[in-house]
Amino acid sequence: MRLDRKVLNINGVDRAVVYNPEKDSLAKVLRRMGLTGVKVGCGTGVCGACSVLLDGKVVRSCTKRMKDVPEYSKVLTIEGIGTPQHLHPLQQAWITYGAVQCGFCSPGFIISAYGLLSENPNPTREEVREWFAKHRNICRCTGYKPIVDAVMAAAKVMRGEATMEDITYKFEEEKGIYGSRYPRPSALAKVCGLADYGDDVKHKLPEGVAHLAVVISEVPHARIIEIDVSEAEKMPGVYKVMTAKDVKGTNNLDAPAVTPRRMGSGITEFPVIAGKKINRRGDVVALVAADTEEHAREAAKKVKQHLEILPAYMTFPEAVMPNAIQLHENLPNYYLKQPLFKGEVSDEDFDNAAYVVEGSFHSQHEPHLPLEPDVVQAYIGEDGMMTILCKSQAITEGIEAVSNACGIPKENIRMILNTVGGSFGY
Repeated sequence: MRLDRKVLNINGVDRAVVYNPEKDSLAKVLRRMGLTGVKVGCGTGVCGACSVLLDGKVVRSCTKRMKDVPEYSKVLTIEGIGTPQHLHPLQQAWITYGAVQCGFCSPGFIISAYGLLSENPNPTREEVREWFAKHRNICRCTGYKPIVDAVMAAAKVMRGEATMEDITYKFEEEKGIYGSRYPRPSALAKVCGLADYGDDVKHKLPEGVAHLAVVISEVPHARIIEIDVSEAEKMPGVYKVMTAKDVKGTNNLDAPAVTPRRMGSGITEFPVIAGKKINRRGDVVALVAADTEEHAREAAKKVKQHLEILPAYMTFPEAVMPNAIQLHENLPNYYLKQPLFKGEVSDEDFDNAAYVVEGSFHSQHEPHLPLEPDVVQAYIGEDGMMTILCKSQAITEGIEAVSNACGIPKENIRMILNTVGGSFGY
């Protein structure tokens, strides 16, 4: 592996960085230096969470190759804008006006807004929105109004038309917390880039931990004939390649249905590692443990899936045709029936209606799409407990599911919630 070195001015200080010119992005190098306020959500330059200023211009650092960054370039990250003791007006406004919620996108937005106000100190609300659209800064929580409010308030301070005190929340002006604009307790860490989400925790683990990579199915429906891990096991740094046979519990993260109109008598099987059948694109079919993330991912590519491809039903009408294969053993292919109550309708009513619409309508399944990727850490503590650091809707239910599926007694599992970069129900 060939490496290169160059000097960058990072947050006002010249710093030498060593990098892999073929693989390393600016985001990767900055995060490796400990500047984990630079978040990576999509990794493809779409979400804007990785935004930094490069020679005064907003760039998405996850797709900016280090070899394309000129030496002595000036790089500004969220850590260089303000600190918890000395907040920048944008950081304070983000707290006061509710622009920071899950907070994963906040550092990228604040950096982007800094770039905007450096060019245009007195933007209109429309210009603020256009700027964020142009630079692909995406937020899943706020609906954007609080973000625009924060930029407009901070701009007044930066123009000298208001003070930091004017845009700082004052609890004494509220009658109580409920129904108030009281800032969320985690806001300060989030606007300074100091809140550790899952991928940030990864960078702060001690040496010697194993890194895991999943092998997922690329087809929506198939019967598993064999998962061949022989080539993957020979790859550099691999400790173990796990398949369904290595799961010690039920290997089923099932959950009971929550609607009284559910059809059938069973519960949808959801294996930790699929061993018999693939029921959705993205099912995990193997898990690779290796000494580095790169080695784990490279070995995962070497796992071979021998499958009997089954018909794929991509729409509801396909799934409920009379000759359709039943996907789950005790469940029909339609999940529930929704009763429809209506009055008597005659042909004359249609003839006299102002508007009549006819057609067949359907919508795709819509995932929840938080910006933060799924990242989990786990270790056996000195007390013998399996400690799991993750994001979750309900960690007590998570303990129950992991215990049953993986064969670990509940009393031996401790689950700790990482800072959550959006969830929205999933």
